[in-house]
Amino acid sequence: MENSENYAAGVLPDHIKHYKALYKGRRYWVFENSMENPYGDWAYKDFEILVYDRTEHAVIAAGKRREDGLIRGSVMWGQGVDFDAHDARQMVDKVLWIASWYR
Repeated sequence: MENSENYAAGVLPDHIKHYKALYKGRRYWVFENSMENPYGDWAYKDFEILVYDRTEHAVIAAGKRREDGLIRGSVMWGQGVDFDAHDARQMVDKVLWIASWYR
């Protein structure tokens, strides 16, 4: 588990630090999954892009690039809402928007 210095410094936990970061926000980081060494278990093996919540220490959304360049994402909690995003930053924005429904 991350300690407070690592969190403040923006250090990824050991189990995801070898993946390519696409976006680093304060709480949510988006990284590219590796098809040769997929993150986690079978649940993520088919997803190219994962949104990691640094507070919850978990992947909370995952997505795939479509042929038209958009990312088709899905949150991994609640109703499993799907969304489209142009890039990694917009994935985080969409996750925050969906999360606001539950507050």
